[in-house]
Amino acid sequence: MNLMQIIKSVDDVIKRILALQITIDRGYEDKNIQDNIDVKKIKKVRGAILKWVKKENCLDWMSSHERELFMKELNTLTLDEMGEATWLIESLAPLLWSVGICNELQDFSKFTEDKYYPKLFFTEENPIEKIKNSLSIDNELKVTNIDVEKYYYAYLLIYWRCKIRLDGYKKKVIIPEVFKELKDFQNVIDLLPIYKSSDLVMVYQINFYELNKRETTIVYKLVYNRLRSLYWLLSDCYWENINENTFNEILKKYNLTL
Repeated sequence: MNLMQIIKSVDDVIKRILALQITIDRGYEDKNIQDNIDVKKIKKVRGAILKWVKKENCLDWMSSHERELFMKELNTLTLDEMGEATWLIESLAPLLWSVGICNELQDFSKFTEDKYYPKLFFTEENPIEKIKNSLSIDNELKVTNIDVEKYYYAYLLIYWRCKIRLDGYKKKVIIPEVFKELKDFQNVIDLLPIYKSSDLVMVYQINFYELNKRETTIVYKLVYNRLRSLYWLLSDCYWENINENTFNEILKKYNLTL
């Protein structure tokens, strides 16, 4: 495998962090309204966020689809749209890690949501500079090309395993040697945010056949959302152009069955 290079700047990453947070918040707004949680507070905060987003030109940092979701009236998102927006907290995790907000790529979204997410949504002037100053990162990412690349390939492998499991692939799965050649690959596999229980063997040949369809779907969504951010860091693609077809085409290059 050729070493991939991180081509995104700290400013790029912080803008994407904020764009994701705005979209994630939009999903939780409707989710909490439907659950009848803090409805009055949500409506009040929504007005302040709208005002701040427009003042800071945050809409310019969002994809067209993110803007569409964000600008919808409260309590009008479909269940699929709410799910799509809230799952983006998994896309947020690798970006927080890349700028040093968290030291490790943590296991699952609950950790990100509880420990880091509330601190990052700045409804203040010049949010990019504020975040940069709070991190003291001297305009450099805190992760290396190798750090990001090894997670990218490990997530790509798990994405593939989930996909063929959900598609009903029954033949014996052979992990290509190209993945095993990656430095510290096994250590990264062990760190992947997959439910660790007696039903899951944390080795190259992860036993997805012991997961039911719902569990596999959850792992698939989690890995896909994180994979998008890792690929975005390593590519010149626009965020909105990175989707399942992107990774399906990449898998075909490695002759991985779909």
